[in-house]
Amino acid sequence: MSYRTEIKMIEQTVSSIEDTEQFILHGSDEHLDLILDVQKGFSNIAELTRGIVDDIEKNFNSYTSEKAKDIVDKAFLIFSGSEKINTSIINAGLQNEVRTQLEMFNNEVNDLREITNDLSRYKVNRNEDYNSLFND
Repeated sequence: MSYRTEIKMIEQTVSSIEDTEQFILHGSDEHLDLILDVQKGFSNIAELTRGIVDDIEKNFNSYTSEKAKDIVDKAFLIFSGSEKINTSIINAGLQNEVRTQLEMFNNEVNDLREITNDLSRYKVNRNEDYNSLFND
């Protein structure tokens, strides 16, 4: 090999290293952005869920059977969504990166499940067996 060929190969290798580094950095930035977005999303959802629980607790005694039934029915959308999002996080391999926010979210969903279970027991017509849906 000639000097020029070696220099050219070195330059190509350096360029390839730089391109690969940029790809890694860009990919890392995207991955970091994804993690931050997911963490923020879980924090927001946890806050919303906490707000629902707080409102139900505050207004529990004033709910009619119909209102309580409507809340219980609609809460099941949150429970099924929670299961789906937990599965998605596991499938994406992000559970370690978002562990704290995921636990916070799941704790709030569990609190919602408890208060919704109480609504179904004490406010909703007992002819509809919501209790069995909670597996308590």
